[in-house]
Amino acid sequence: MEDKQYVAVEYFRDMEDENTEYDFGTIYPREGVDVPEERIQSLLTGKNRRNKKMIMEIKRLDPKLSKEEELEALKVDELKELAEQKEVEYDSKTTKPQLIKALLEAKE
Repeated sequence: MEDKQYVAVEYFRDMEDENTEYDFGTIYPREGVDVPEERIQSLLTGKNRRNKKMIMEIKRLDPKLSKEEELEALKVDELKELAEQKEVEYDSKTTKPQLIKALLEAKE
């Protein structure tokens, strides 16, 4: 798991980690916490209590990056997946900068 990094695509409270809250865009798991692979898989696949995909794998990011820089590091397909999870509307002509702007605005 050390070479992988995940981001929350949905708000959730991790009952297996002292009820830690993860908001959309938050890196999962929090620093210093080791999470069993089974837990990662349940959150990645939606095989959990909410039956929803709660996290997605992303490229390892520099923790000093802003939210905009983190989104900029994602591929368009990854941004579209986040947009769908956040119920942000877009169409086939939506550009990467437009997706980033819409996701940043949706967080607020």
